Amino acid sequence: MEGKEDKILSSDTRKEILINLKQRNKTLSELSREIGVSKPAILKHLIFLSSSEAVKRIKNGNRFIYYRITEKGKRMTDLIISVIVAAFGTSIVHKISVKEEVGYKVAEKAPETVPLPEEAPAQVPKIAEISTPTPEPVKDLSQEATRLPVEVVVTFILIFVAVFFTIRILKKRKN
Repeated sequence: MEGKEDKILSSDTRKEILINLKQRNKTLSELSREIGVSKPAILKHLIFLSSSEAVKRIKNGNRFIYYRITEKGKRMTDLIISVIVAAFGTSIVHKISVKEEVGYKVAEKAPETVPLPEEAPAQVPKIAEISTPTPEPVKDLSQEATRLPVEVVVTFILIFVAVFFTIRILKKRKN
């Protein structure tokens, strides 16, 4: 069963279906319209979700077929929401906590017009006397950009655990 859960969580459309069904039972047409995916594609995902017991098919008389999220589907939705909130929270905390600015130094702008002296200087400076400022070395950020700081990973885990268990506790109090 572990493989089916991985497949559910790997599809954005399936995640959206579960989140939409968490609000209330919906028909195939409603899900297709709200998610913006064709009915055949939604039906394919609903069949998969039904076979993995995350969604249940309910017949309402002869006319409509509704889909309801099961307890297993609700647990998976809690997991999805926890990951989203943790990722968003981590990015905010990381941006707030980063104190050093990364970037390039901008050279001072040369004046638009250079005032000319009224009389030309008697001696023109030799080329050896003219000094050119050397630019400061720029920090190579290519390696740092691909590496996640430990603080970011720890923050993500802490926020994820806090959100996930808060959802669980609130559900238990509600019941």
